[in-house]
Amino acid sequence: MPPPPNEPDLSRLSPEERQRFERNKARWDALSPEEKESLRKHHEERRERMIRSIDRVIEENRLKLDESQRREFTRRFMAERRRIESELRREMNEKRKEAVSELVRKLADEFQKEAGKETGGKSGAK
Repeated sequence: MPPPPNEPDLSRLSPEERQRFERNKARWDALSPEEKESLRKHHEERRERMIRSIDRVIEENRLKLDESQRREFTRRFMAERRRIESELRREMNEKRKEAVSELVRKLADEFQKEAGKETGGKSGAK
């Protein structure tokens, strides 16, 4: 079983990053050995898929990279891909939040009108 990932130099992290690291570390420490192994396996599979994707990009673009260039290309591709995915998740969460809020407003208006009709009809019959 591989050792747990090395902890980053916390002094180089922003307060928000440090707080996120501490929360994640606490969550990791609370996991069972089986859960940790499952997450390691999932992480490794994801990394392997990413490497295959990078290899495809290099091949499709007919890039001729030496080992140093390939490492730098891989590092930058992975970092930029994480940034893009993070930004897309943030945008999607914002859109979801707006859409759900609009749905709640619409349903609340609709059901308040229906409740008003029912209440009005009952009180008018009395």
